[in-house]
Amino acid sequence: MNKKTTQYTLKTSLIVLMGLFFMPLVSKGEEKMLPPETSIEKAIDYYIEASWKEKKLKPAVASDDTVWLRRVSLDLAGRIPTASEAKAFAEDKDPAKKQKTIERLIASPLHLRHQAQEIETFLMNGTKGAMSEYLTKAITENRSWDRIFKEIILADESDASNKGSSDFLKTRVKDLDKLTNDVSVAFFGVNVSCAQCHDHPLVA
Repeated sequence: MNKKTTQYTLKTSLIVLMGLFFMPLVSKGEEKMLPPETSIEKAIDYYIEASWKEKKLKPAVASDDTVWLRRVSLDLAGRIPTASEAKAFAEDKDPAKKQKTIERLIASPLHLRHQAQEIETFLMNGTKGAMSEYLTKAITENRSWDRIFKEIILADESDASNKGSSDFLKTRVKDLDKLTNDVSVAFFGVNVSCAQCHDHPLVA
């Protein structure tokens, strides 16, 4: 499968998933799936606006350029924009300046570092260690999430490229109940902590 086909497949899947997610929120008169060629932006707007109508909600007023730049900089780079960035953005008359700003921030080293910090906070509950070094390297190399999962759960200290990946296990190995639940929550989205005290409802 070539890159173009892969991108089309992913785009189509995303539009279908959005339709399935928002369909219950769409009023009966507008229940229709958008065609695959619909742009991601239009698909998102369509389903969200339909849910607003169904729930009779009035959207908040769009933020101005200053607020928008601050928010997107914090989200993608983990910091507020510099004075020069804010000035340049305010003076930019290009209609596509927001898209270009997002692309610039995503391509910056700050985005990689911020992603690593966010994931480290999620996995390590705020505990600082060598995990940040591992995640920064993994994200920079664009490693897949399943590979990252494997390298964390089957951490190999002898592999220099995975240095720090064992921190997730090291901080939990003395409490197997915590380790089990944290793995389940972080990687599978399922909280199994109740199993410490209760039998499964389907188990006799």
